Amino acid sequence: MDIAIVGALVSGVVGVVGVLIGGILTYKLSHRSEMVLVRKKIIIDKIQETQRGLYVIARQLGQLSLALKRIENNKISHEEFQKISDQVQDECGAVIRNIRVNEFFIKPSMNLIEELLNQTHLFHDLIYDAYIYPGSPSSRNYHPDLLEYEHIESLIMKATLFALEVKESLDKQIELELK
Repeated sequence: MDIAIVGALVSGVVGVVGVLIGGILTYKLSHRSEMVLVRKKIIIDKIQETQRGLYVIARQLGQLSLALKRIENNKISHEEFQKISDQVQDECGAVIRNIRVNEFFIKPSMNLIEELLNQTHLFHDLIYDAYIYPGSPSSRNYHPDLLEYEHIESLIMKATLFALEVKESLDKQIELELK
């Protein structure tokens, strides 16, 4: 009978220890899986936030393009155009600051975003010299063809399309995160 009691106790202890070890392993594995899912969710949310910002930039560039056409056709005043240009730059600047905050999460696409910024800086400088202060002695000496409406408009359109390409690049990054 002593052997039966010892066997029952050992069996009970092994069962309890097995349940404890199983519970601990299940907890650790589910915790690890949960952390991976939370990490992926955060990354995808930050990528989508950046994509929304790129849409805002594309929309602002469209407004700038429209304003440029309107001032070229004398449909708005110099002051109205300057106000729109400043507003576009402010809005795009705010979006870029938000994108910079997410830089850690969108590293594979940051070189494309930097290229987009370079493109926008170029045509904003040209707009400044051609439309905002056309008579000012600028430190930048542009060829007159670079200050023409058609050239500036083509740069704005190129940047708008490039913003959408960057958005597509971020789509691919989301796809990789979901695998």
